[in-house]
Amino acid sequence: MTQAMQHQAIDKRARQRIRQQIVHPNANLLPLLRQADWSKDFAQVLDIEGESFNHPWSFDKFVDFINKPNSSATIATVAGRVVGYMLLERIRDRYNESESLHIAHIAVSPAHRGQGTGSTMVNSLEGNTVTLNLRRSNVKAQRLYYELGFKIVRTLPQHYADGEDGFFMSSAVA
Repeated sequence: MTQAMQHQAIDKRARQRIRQQIVHPNANLLPLLRQADWSKDFAQVLDIEGESFNHPWSFDKFVDFINKPNSSATIATVAGRVVGYMLLERIRDRYNESESLHIAHIAVSPAHRGQGTGSTMVNSLEGNTVTLNLRRSNVKAQRLYYELGFKIVRTLPQHYADGEDGFFMSSAVA
């Protein structure tokens, strides 16, 4: 990373903190991010999952994901409490040898939404090509991802178990 790129990344984070304090003057600073420690974090992640989705992932689905060889998880904490998580899958394109990160699942505790937690987690992936799927009806998330530079690449017809369409989005669209 060049020095100019480092300065741009620092400037972007500083702007985010300033914007957060203007929009949410009583909010804590941006959350701290760390790798998941499932022995400590799993119960809190499951609580956030249940609060966040009409069709939450099951315990078994989390375990299956955690055991995938190219998976990882980022935990967002405020004052030592888990307030969000992001499950990632590293995907290698066998044709051009490039790598991308796919956000398999992301959620923020309802009490901490709108305070920059989701943006902070996604922005921590800056410098990577990032993809994700989301429901057509999740307009709030679509707005967030557009603001973060994502674009819809394609529609995923009946992608979800209940038959709802999804969108495949990417941070790097040619």
